[in-house]
Amino acid sequence: LEIAPELDIVVRANQFQDIELLYQLGGKEVVQPEFEASLEMASHLLYKLGLPVVKVQQEISQIRNSHYLELRPAPGIETDKIDVEAATVGMSTKWFNIPVISPLSGMSIEEANIRSLTGITILSIRRENGDELPYPNEDTLLLDGDRCLVVGSADEKIAFKQLVRGKIALPVSNAACQWLVIPPASIAIGLTLSKLDTYRQYGVQIRALRRATKFIDNPDQQITVIMAGDRLLLCGGRYPLKKLQQQLTTEHPEFTVANDLDVG
Repeated sequence: LEIAPELDIVVRANQFQDIELLYQLGGKEVVQPEFEASLEMASHLLYKLGLPVVKVQQEISQIRNSHYLELRPAPGIETDKIDVEAATVGMSTKWFNIPVISPLSGMSIEEANIRSLTGITILSIRRENGDELPYPNEDTLLLDGDRCLVVGSADEKIAFKQLVRGKIALPVSNAACQWLVIPPASIAIGLTLSKLDTYRQYGVQIRALRRATKFIDNPDQQITVIMAGDRLLLCGGRYPLKKLQQQLTTEHPEFTVANDLDVG
């Protein structure tokens, strides 16, 4: 999903408790093979008995929807009803503290743009007062002293750690941040960040760079050279971000490199 967020992913759940987890991880539809097989068998039987096809399809759809909705936990459900840690055994999870000085404090998960900025998914939040919030939704606020159970790769966790500690500036009200993968044909390859000069031309700042498993916050503008496959964290206005993305990802972009007085 980080590479191709537009994918429509259907996931098979082996157990009931996995359904919400798989939705949280980005599945568009989560199904259970045994349940779906039973619906097909019931449909076949009802067709053979002569019931109208449309009526059967409506009933089966209603049963399917109500079944999966009942298995998904309601907002605010207590942890003793859903053991998130048990459901994620074998996954790459880790608890992180939200420090008092964190820029994320007081922001919702959606406002912080956590998944887009780091790639991790928050599976559970433990409040300072002991309250548990398993599978928080996008409107859930992050507060001082929260402990967050996250799932993601090693470099994604590093990015999240940097984010909660304020080492990556979050977008202000009229700005946005997004990761941009530099394609092999980009004209930016081989240039330093200072030569790109994205801030002067677009008002967009390069806040961080991810290269394979290495994470660099506030990369040096003079010595950092862009390579194919680099992920740049760009922050600026939404329209300039879109224009810059088009320039850097088009095979033959018309991109004006900043003047370099040292070039003979």
